[in-house]
Amino acid sequence: MEQKVILHIVTSLYAGGAQMMLLKLLKTTDRNLFNPVVLSMMGENDLGKEIEALNIPVVTMEMAQGRPTPTSFFRLVKLVREIQPDLISGWMYHGNVAATISAKFLKKDVPVLWNIRQAVYGFSEEKWLTAFLIRFGAYFSNSTAAIIYNSIVSAQHHESYGYPKEKRVYIPNGFDTEIFRPRPASRPWLRKELGLDEDTILIGFIARYHPMKDHENFLKAASILQERSDKVHFVLVGKDIIKDNRELSDMIKKLGLIKKVHLMGFRSDIPEITAGLDIATTSSFTESSPNVIGEAMASGVVCVATNLGDSARLIGDTGRVVPPKDPAALARGWEEMIELLSKSKKGEIGKAVRERILEQFSIASVSEMYKDIYLKYLPKTFEKVII
Repeated sequence: MEQKVILHIVTSLYAGGAQMMLLKLLKTTDRNLFNPVVLSMMGENDLGKEIEALNIPVVTMEMAQGRPTPTSFFRLVKLVREIQPDLISGWMYHGNVAATISAKFLKKDVPVLWNIRQAVYGFSEEKWLTAFLIRFGAYFSNSTAAIIYNSIVSAQHHESYGYPKEKRVYIPNGFDTEIFRPRPASRPWLRKELGLDEDTILIGFIARYHPMKDHENFLKAASILQERSDKVHFVLVGKDIIKDNRELSDMIKKLGLIKKVHLMGFRSDIPEITAGLDIATTSSFTESSPNVIGEAMASGVVCVATNLGDSARLIGDTGRVVPPKDPAALARGWEEMIELLSKSKKGEIGKAVRERILEQFSIASVSEMYKDIYLKYLPKTFEKVII
């Protein structure tokens, strides 16, 4: 049976939420039916080698961030013509527009799918080009076969800017429940690594350093909670989460948190770190469907998240959602979870949290949704072959 070439065009391969979802999807793609290829508009970055290890080609344009040029446009078209895809799937705004433009220069009609992975709560923190593409994307969006959103809120936001509602396809984030799973040894390991007592309560926030992630809100909430409990420490993990980040270090010092906050930077052992937490959290003021929350839940860790995007849909009644930009509410949510953990058997709570992910948000079920959407828009001759 002839495999159909699915070309994924992505802005970059840095380890962000959209890229990690793409990686999980590639790991579970039916290779009997599909031959995936990844085109990164920038470089291989964090995930390129990992994708290539799956025997999936990675093509890079090495485009400078935020600097599209006529040369990069012609290179894009040339590369896509060489790949000869049967279907193009764009990821994130730059990748989506690139997918649509490049498809127009192919000698055959190729369906284009968009993946939109964020909600739009405003443009003040967006880079100018991203903000432009969000608005301008409404004009291109009508030519897509479908627009895949990872949250209903994201779909509603974009449709308010003119994205066609009839193109909407909702596919939630999927989580690898074999990689992210309860790991009893992670709790003592993480505390030992940080030089802490085994009974220390750890609250973790895994996110790159970016204004929209609102680390300031997290740290202000931490300063409130530390006044009420000397057993609580805070773990920050992600790109640029290091002591050399002067802005971050100054906030920590100003709030009197030097002995309470642990900066771990970019790590490759996120599953182990996640499973070692007592509470996982988000602090963002713009979010669509946070991967870190689903991963923590799959690991049996209770969560407190800012009430944005599909966070409430994801957490259900297993944790807490709180308003964004409200450190007092975030600290209160943490306190409620700490009290719950102290009164209940942690294993039972963790089992219930994980069960929600297994039932509704596993990567296996999400991968099947993508498979169905590919088959729907690939040439009808292919559908007849596989039936």
